[in-house]
Amino acid sequence: MEVKWNREARSDFQSLDTLVQAATREEARCLKAYPDVSGVKHLTGRWVGMARVKVLADWRMIFRPLSDHLVIVRIRHRSIVYK
Repeated sequence: MEVKWNREARSDFQSLDTLVQAATREEARCLKAYPDVSGVKHLTGRWVGMARVKVLADWRMIFRPLSDHLVIVRIRHRSIVYK
């Protein structure tokens, strides 16, 4: 599956330190095998239709799975990503 990044996710990525960037790249690469990816949690409430995967222990990558591709929406610390 093709993985695309929206503008906010690209901006988030640029602001991360190099260790988190490397882990994010690896998770994005793994998402190409979606839906056969472990650790994906589908979100509810105002985030319905989106899913998340952990990047390291405290970072989250939020993405929207679509029929032929998925779009990475945000990459933020877990304390602020859902606000």
